[in-house]
Amino acid sequence: MADPPAPSLSLPSGDLLLAVDGEPHTEAAQRWALQLAAAAGRRVVAVHVEDPYLKQFHTEIYAQGRREYLEHVDECLARASGEIGAAFGAAADGLGVEHELRVLRGEPLEELAAEARRGGYCLMICGAKRITGLRRWQSDNLPDRLAALRDLPLLVVPT
Repeated sequence: MADPPAPSLSLPSGDLLLAVDGEPHTEAAQRWALQLAAAAGRRVVAVHVEDPYLKQFHTEIYAQGRREYLEHVDECLARASGEIGAAFGAAADGLGVEHELRVLRGEPLEELAAEARRGGYCLMICGAKRITGLRRWQSDNLPDRLAALRDLPLLVVPT
């Protein structure tokens, strides 16, 4: 007996935009995006933003060997991007989903918002970890900040 056909899903035209950062809470969002793309026959564009926040400390008096420090940060960011891209690519290939990884550099909210404004997307998907107490107050809460932009419908996948 043949397998039943895969369910199909109708979405507005455009690719799915997925925010990836290599954190465990984004794995659920990645699964949602890839399964949604497979069901709808869509492409997923994953965006990883290298946040060079650590570089601000190179001017601190205790940061000896500043050039070496900057090179180290760049190497760490590039290595993380490579690992994130490899994991995303393997997952997408495993489901037969057409995909692309874009690595951007800057403040994550600004870069993701700019990518959403470039157009060609029907939905943005990102993960969110549950944060309570003082950590919630200290958090940048990227999913809520992205939703406030209203540039693109947003699916937030909590863990």
